[in-house]
Amino acid sequence: MSNAELPTQVDAYRIFEQDCQRQGQLPLTMFPRLGALLVSDEGEMHATLHFSFDSEKRRVLQGSVRSQVQVRCQRCLEAMSQQLDSDFLVAVVASDDLARELPAEFEPVIVSEQELDLLALLEDELIMALPDFPLHQEQECPATPVLEDINASANAELADAAQEKENPFSVLADIKGKLDK
Repeated sequence: MSNAELPTQVDAYRIFEQDCQRQGQLPLTMFPRLGALLVSDEGEMHATLHFSFDSEKRRVLQGSVRSQVQVRCQRCLEAMSQQLDSDFLVAVVASDDLARELPAEFEPVIVSEQELDLLALLEDELIMALPDFPLHQEQECPATPVLEDINASANAELADAAQEKENPFSVLADIKGKLDK
């Protein structure tokens, strides 16, 4: 697998006529939008792309991207390793109208020019593969003991507050007691 085999842009028409497969890797530093969401942009993304026409003569790109990235755990705010995997099936079309006519299994990619920007497509797939809230496994997270202490303390305070809460009918009992005298 080499960068020469994985182009960053392709002719949006000709490559599909070749019914070909490309695979390779690109450094994560080539994906600035993804890099802004990571702790570090070190590492590589591995991709496999198959360009073809389907039975309805649609330009179809079936692919997968994989990468090991460093994200920030939202529990302890420390860096953690996260595997990103995305398999996708896109149809390359020339307009919004054609995109609306696609079957549901295809993600539309609208190409108004001759070039298909594979770099942007791969970056989008990696971004969509990121978890919304990355977290260490609970037993591996450095914040777990602190959070357990905080939760235990909060639970104890709630229990104490519930026991100390005055019965709202005790006022009525006092009034009744005064009336009985």
